[in-house]
Amino acid sequence: MRGWNTERYVRHLTDRIGEEFGSSAATCTHIRIETVKGLEICVVEIDQSPDPVWLVKAEKSGKRKVFYVRANNSTRELDGPEFISYYRKRWD
Repeated sequence: MRGWNTERYVRHLTDRIGEEFGSSAATCTHIRIETVKGLEICVVEIDQSPDPVWLVKAEKSGKRKVFYVRANNSTRELDGPEFISYYRKRWD
């Protein structure tokens, strides 16, 4: 974002993560700016969360929280019985 300093950019990104995934999820992120061949690159590292992390998704009818998992090279939304099964395997 042109005209932004590093501190402002990292704070903005941290705020957005908190808004979309919750403040608890934001504490699992580590953001830094590195210079590679004269270009500034944003590196985001994310720790595994001790709890499920829900995305706040805006829709025409309002906002809803959704849960996604990675399955090989794709991302899948889990709800209802699928989420319960995944939760029991992952966090119980």
